[in-house]
Amino acid sequence: MSRWIVPLAIAIAFAVPARGEIVIRGPQLTFTCPSAKSLDALASCLKQHSWTYKLVRSVERAKLIEINAPSDPFDLSPPSVPPNLALYVPGGPGLTLGGLFEPDGAYEVFDAQPVTINHTHGFRLDVGVTRQAAMSLADGSSILGVQRTMHALFCAGTDYECTDVVTACDWISDGHEVYGFHGELTLDQRTVRVTGDARFASPLCNGPIEEPLAWP
Repeated sequence: MSRWIVPLAIAIAFAVPARGEIVIRGPQLTFTCPSAKSLDALASCLKQHSWTYKLVRSVERAKLIEINAPSDPFDLSPPSVPPNLALYVPGGPGLTLGGLFEPDGAYEVFDAQPVTINHTHGFRLDVGVTRQAAMSLADGSSILGVQRTMHALFCAGTDYECTDVVTACDWISDGHEVYGFHGELTLDQRTVRVTGDARFASPLCNGPIEEPLAWP
């Protein structure tokens, strides 16, 4: 079985909010900073909530942005809650939120490009995610491993939701690949499909999947 390696980019982990922590969630971002006249205006809006941002990619006039929320608004140390990837697209006064991805581990953006489906212009993002994942054994113990997944996201730009499918997955423990799935993505006007051999996927990697395309 071939190995698929995602370079470790930014170490992050989900945390349970406690005592005044500020955590970005999809709906919260949509009503706090849903649009802005410019990147500077967006940065000002995020700063009001103690959030910071970093421009990851420009895709035509759209902006793919990493947004960070500090675990404590009075703590100046690096943020300890995971960053989100927010796609702001041209619209309204300047830029409007047109996609959101919350990776559950270290991530790397491999590609970001415009696509047109059903005569509607949108975007495709390919993002690799690396995280620790344990497998439970019959005796109650567990084995710790590293799970690497490749996500293909299709964002129409009309709201923050994107169609998200996993096209590849590997679970590696003690330097050995134990489970894996590498699929082939096909796309039509209404459906995203990932097909392939799933014999070595379960239980820690999903196999073939079919998702309705959230596209106008």
